[in-house]
Formats: sequence, C-alpha cells, structure tokens
Amino acid sequence: NLSAGVNCIPWDGTDGNGTPVANGSMVNAQLQLFTGLTHLPLVDVEHHNNGFRVFLVRPTTLPNSNPIPNPKIYWDDQLLNDPGNSLDGVQNLAGCTPTLVQGCHRWQNRGTNNANPEVINTWWYTNTEEHTFVLDIDPNKWRVFSEILNCTGSNGVQVRLRWWHEIPWSSISYNITTSPPGLLGSTPTITFNNTDPNWPEALLTFPVNTSATGVTITFNVTSVSAKYPYCQDQATLSCTVLPVVWASQLEGKVFATYNELSWATAVEEGLTGYWVERSLPGESFVPVRFVPAQGPASFYRVRDELPPPAERWFYRLRVEEPGASPVYSRTVELLAQAQTPHWHVDPGQHTLQVFSDEPLHVEAYTLLGQQIWQAELGRGTHTLPLPSGVYILRSGEKTQRVFLP
Repeated sequence: NLSAGVNCIPWDGTDGNGTPVANGSMVNAQLQLFTGLTHLPLVDVEHHNNGFRVFLVRPTTLPNSNPIPNPKIYWDDQLLNDPGNSLDGVQNLAGCTPTLVQGCHRWQNRGTNNANPEVINTWWYTNTEEHTFVLDIDPNKWRVFSEILNCTGSNGVQVRLRWWHEIPWSSISYNITTSPPGLLGSTPTITFNNTDPNWPEALLTFPVNTSATGVTITFNVTSVSAKYPYCQDQATLSCTVLPVVWASQLEGKVFATYNELSWATAVEEGLTGYWVERSLPGESFVPVRFVPAQGPASFYRVRDELPPPAERWFYRLRVEEPGASPVYSRTVELLAQAQTPHWHVDPGQHTLQVFSDEPLHVEAYTLLGQQIWQAELGRGTHTLPLPSGVYILRSGEKTQRVFLP
C-alpha cells in the first residue's frame, strides 16, 4: 500500500532463488499500480455466456490528459467444483479486455432449476498503470570511498573521502577513535575538492594531541544515497602507529599477464617484512607472497604473477613486526584495462588462463607441426586436454612453446 508522495520500495539485491545479482547486471523491473478495487460476486449464474463489460463514466483522463481506458476484468474461481462450465477459464489474474462483441468471465450451463449454489467472483480497478524500467546495478554510484592517507605526522591524521554526486554530503556521517584513547582531536579540518562534478572529494585532517606508537586509529563512515535511500554504504578503516614511515604509499599497476605493486619506506625499524595480500570484490583477502624488510629508505616493487581473471582487484600490505599484532597498509583498487586478448599457461597444473572478453580461438601443435587440439575459449581458466610433452600453442599471430610435465 503506497502513501501519497514519493515511495521507496526496498529490494535486497537477490533474485528469486536468493542469489545476489552481480554488479553491472541489466535488471528489467516492472511496476504495476492498481487503485479502486471493486468486487462483483454473483450466486447461481445461469447461462452467463456473454460475460461482463465495465464502462468508465468519470474521470475520463489522467492528470497528464491521457485517456483512461475502460477497466480490465479479473476473476478467480479455481475453488469451484464444476470448472468445466467456464467458457474462458476459471482464473484470469492478468486481466481481460472486453470487446464490443464479447465480454469477460463467461459461463454457461449453470443449471436450469435455479438451485446451483456456486459463486463467481469478478473484480476490476478504477485505474491500472504499468511501468517497465531498467535498474542499473552499479554500487559505485551510491558508494563512498575512503582511505587513511597517513597515521601520524605534522599535518595530523588525514582521511580522504570520495563519493558519487547523488550522495548528499549531509548524509555522510563519520567518527574516528583511537585505542588507547586521546591521541586525536575529534573535530577535523575539512577541505573540499569538487574538480570532478561526479565524484566530489573531502580531505579530513584530525589534529594529533600527543605522540605515541602502538596506537590503533579506527575511522567509520556511513553514506546514504539521495536517489536510492535504501542503498547504504559503510566502511571501517584502521591503522596502527608503528615505527615505520611511508615514503610512498602502496600503489599498483595492471599489465598484460600480471599486476605490479610498489611502495617505499622512509623509516623502518624492527620489521620482518610484508605480506602482499589480494582480494576480489566480496571476498576475503588472501596472501600472495612475502617480501622481507630491507631497512629504512627502501623501495619495493613486486609482482602478482597469477591474478585471477576479474574486472577489479584489491591489494594491501600486512606489516609483520615481531611480538606485535599485524597491521595493514592502505588498500588499493586496480581495474582491469582494455587489453588485446592473451593467455597464461601454468604447465604444472596443465591449465590455460585466458584474458579475453571475446572467445579466443586456441590451437595446439606438436613440434612436427601436427594440429592435435583446438577450441574456442572464453575468459577464465581451462584445463589443457593434452598429455605430457612439448607443444606449440597458437592464437592468431601469437605462439608459445609449452612444456607440460
């Protein structure tokens, strides 16, 4: 039941089976609006073989001057025990439109002794409307992105927020705490950057009241979309003040067959190293590789040689310090770039990993040039149906010599 004015209908983002609908999916939604329900139940219908027709007297137009058609007829008589006497079915929930010649909900042979107790139930609405539209399942358009730029420094603790322009600044709430408490002031200095009209930014600088190490800083942010009030985003960020100062924060680049991460430190005391961790959207972080600490004023560049096929990846560093709980760097998001189709072979697993948005035609040849296998492969990991040996893989102009143990 809708009230006058704007109504928001919540949807949990799942399909009829309870499976979450993937981001970027095109979802056709249909809204049907019914007003002015009227029932006409009749008992002991005798030879009603012409059916019903309802005429609209007034009003005859909608507020936009479009004419209002005569109502459709609906009925549901499935519980009657003599359904064979129906001329146009015992149920119609989609609505029947009468014609000038024939009405709806027609019955015959209901008896001639006026003793048949069965009831038929016909109803209509004074107005019905139907709208079909497409939902854009893109959470980026109602999300707020946040990151802690630095934990301590002469400029205080800085947090950067970026949000979709349909999220009003007034709907973004945040708080920052420290454990133990007292390290920071609660009121930040806020600097806005609106150079991108679609993605406004704000830099929040919280003053540092005292210096300390081992202090955990936690930042919570919540945003609510103005266009879609039921779409909310919430994030919790944290960092721990450690005897390490970043010369440059974690950054990343996407290449044809691997992702590259880099960072640099100015101060680095007592650390054993860094675990590079990776995550896909909606999944937990997993370790990729361990990088030993090199000491202060060090620059690091490492590769993730086998990132799983995805449109985006998330990376972070887990800083390892003996006797202390692990802490994390900021998280970086890497987006897959438009690339020419390519593949990567894992000989030990006899698998071929395809990076292509279109089917990739791959052929396998022996060293004597005999073709022994071919297939159209989509993006993803595929098992090579080849016995152990040396092969030439070819796709278009690209060839690769592969040894499968």
